[in-house]
Amino acid sequence: MPTIALQHYKRGSHYYASIIETFRDPVTRKNSSRTLEALGDISEKMKEDPNYLQSLKDRVTALRSDASRAEQLQEAAVRRIAPAVFNSSADASSPRLHYGMAPIRKVWEKLGLNAWFRKAGYNRKLSWDLDLAVFYQVASRILSPLSRRGMRRQCPRHLFKFDSVSLDHHYEALDILAASKPTIIKKLDEAVCKEISRDCSLVFYDVTTFYFESFEPDCLRERGMSKEHRTHETQVLLGLLIDRCGIPLDYEIYRGNTAEVKTLMKVVESFREKCPQGKPIVVADRGLNSKDNLSKLIKNDCAFIVAHSLQRLSSKELGSLFSEDGWKYKFDSETGEMSWKMKTMDCPDAVKQEESQEAVKPRLIVTWSAKRYAHDMKELNLQWEQAKKMVSAGTGRIDASFKRGARQFLKRVKQSDPDEKAPEERYELNRELYERKIRFAGYYGLITCCEDLSDEEIYSRLRELWKIENCFRVMKSVLCTRPIYVRTEAHIRGHFVVCVLALALERFMAFKLREQGIEYSAEMMVELLMSPTVSPIEGVKNKVKLYLKTGEQELEKPESSCSKSVDLNQEAEKVMAVFGVEPLPTLTTVVDITKRLGVRLPI
Repeated sequence: MPTIALQHYKRGSHYYASIIETFRDPVTRKNSSRTLEALGDISEKMKEDPNYLQSLKDRVTALRSDASRAEQLQEAAVRRIAPAVFNSSADASSPRLHYGMAPIRKVWEKLGLNAWFRKAGYNRKLSWDLDLAVFYQVASRILSPLSRRGMRRQCPRHLFKFDSVSLDHHYEALDILAASKPTIIKKLDEAVCKEISRDCSLVFYDVTTFYFESFEPDCLRERGMSKEHRTHETQVLLGLLIDRCGIPLDYEIYRGNTAEVKTLMKVVESFREKCPQGKPIVVADRGLNSKDNLSKLIKNDCAFIVAHSLQRLSSKELGSLFSEDGWKYKFDSETGEMSWKMKTMDCPDAVKQEESQEAVKPRLIVTWSAKRYAHDMKELNLQWEQAKKMVSAGTGRIDASFKRGARQFLKRVKQSDPDEKAPEERYELNRELYERKIRFAGYYGLITCCEDLSDEEIYSRLRELWKIENCFRVMKSVLCTRPIYVRTEAHIRGHFVVCVLALALERFMAFKLREQGIEYSAEMMVELLMSPTVSPIEGVKNKVKLYLKTGEQELEKPESSCSKSVDLNQEAEKVMAVFGVEPLPTLTTVVDITKRLGVRLPI
């Protein structure tokens, strides 16, 4: 960084002054200086204003503290020497090397993951760098997710050197990750707890599916109910537990045909072994709601807030639900119409505990929303119209369709023909089911054993389930966790260790940015980290290898509805500064890059 000083001297009865900039010439690697402003004879001005000299000193002090001004001065110095440098070796074919992995590496080292993997590699007496291999897989999964083979081909795009790790080493790293998954997740959890005030009093659990481009099942890959409607391809289930920041606490991989309801307790029990203190509240969707799960949650000293299907209620309970008694209402301030209501009911079934303890009687909270009613009715009417079209399409098309969506409103009936011995089967519309669905439109139910929270607080906690849905969205879109290109069980499990580590780092970085008032989507953060680049050039003196900072300058901001554009390099530097990465000057050397980025990676 250039330094600025006021130079003044007396010659006879006259005072002379100038503002001098001193900087290090990146080509000659020697200190140099130049005059920024020649003030000349200031004797008359000093007579007019006795504080004129002090005002000049204050002006220089302001220039020193103005970082943007100092950067402009640095660039001016670069432009002065640029013609001789650029004409030597820089041209349009110079590669652009990304260094956006630097802040990810800073987080990696801050969480102590580098030390753990180095020790693990040393204990296994590996001839290659396990830490470098795993970090490259995790960072690549965030910035430019590809298969392992494609990831290896992308090594020359990065400023840091990862080509010392071969493709075989990357696959071997997956075996190590699969075998060490419990220890790695525990280490990650401990490190995150040290860095942020992690709130584990409320945790969220859900399940999703990840498919393979494969049709042959094995011990882990299997066809099942796919959330992405890929029923003909094999898949695995991921059960994920996160905190309120969206950072993973624990996870587990299950065979592709495993029922969702059977996945909850293995993850929760593993989490409780690591964090036995406190009584966390587990929030889950209705697919995880079963008497067995709820009783085991209480046995593991956990409370629960779980969505509940109102269509499972008895006729007596439905009568209480649809009665006008006990509701709390909210009205629209503009129209005066009722927009939302809530009531509490006795839960139909008690949750069993140990034989020596009394059963817990949870409460059922029901809400109705005008917005949800409009959404439900729109979906119902769309499915009903589709069901009408399916009836006219014939039984063959109906039999080949999924037994969900519009198909649920069709029922098979037998029509007897006096001229034929066997009755003919056909489909007709199930109007009773359609009218029953209309009756429940807009309603939503949940059950809980939390006694210290109000109904409104419990409902707001359940609404936070969007956080884990967002984690799944990031894993499937930004991190490209699927399709999965590895096939052995160890490699599959190792692949998910990489993806969960990538999700944890991305969520941790987003949390740190929010603390500084910076909020970007996962997609935008990746765009920012991939924007700053440097291009290698060769100096004319002493053949010193220099790097010219390049990169994209502007991009339309996706979060904003206006047409304003943002300077990607400036925004990227703001993001990197949060994690202790200093901005690079326009022209720099390897030594300066290493110092400013401050990461332990080969360049």
